[in-house]
Amino acid sequence: MQQAVPDIVDEQLAHSNNHSQIYACETCPFVAKRLLKGFTREMYNWRRMSLMFESEHLVSLASCFLGWDEKGSGDYVVMPRLRPLPARACPRAALALCLCVREMCRRGIYHLDIKPANIMLGDKDQYVLIDYGLMCFTPSEHDFPGTRGFIDKSTTDSESRVVYALGQTLAKMRVCPDRVLEYTRSGKKRTVARLCEIYSSPA
Repeated sequence: MQQAVPDIVDEQLAHSNNHSQIYACETCPFVAKRLLKGFTREMYNWRRMSLMFESEHLVSLASCFLGWDEKGSGDYVVMPRLRPLPARACPRAALALCLCVREMCRRGIYHLDIKPANIMLGDKDQYVLIDYGLMCFTPSEHDFPGTRGFIDKSTTDSESRVVYALGQTLAKMRVCPDRVLEYTRSGKKRTVARLCEIYSSPA
């Protein structure tokens, strides 16, 4: 993909989102088709989740539509402007993100791909959790996708897996107290609510 803002696409988005970035697919129809297909589940999960829960720590990662320019038709992807995490992570911002994940789990929303690469900085310097393609809405399943190093294969409980991934992610960001990491790696049933309690309690 290469960044491009054809006039007609720019006009279509002029009143929708001032923070959008617009990317054009390569001209090859096959590449465009694959790109659009990749966002199908992402957008389905986002729309389903947004009916259940909204937070400044969650953003719609992308939307796709068909536009036209002087060279003919083309598929375009609209993405929010997010910034990479700073080199020095903020424990308070990390706790706020954990509280958001707690509320997601309370509503039966399980993000199964939590990792540093899926956390970015929003326009208010808040941590934003992105990439909802692997999200599920059931408390337990038998086969979980995810990223190696952030998956607890010892359990099929969705929330326990979320807790483990959160712990590994916070550890990579160097904002995870030892007591929190110990809890996230325990073999028993784990909850994000309990993780937040441990995180916010004095050492």
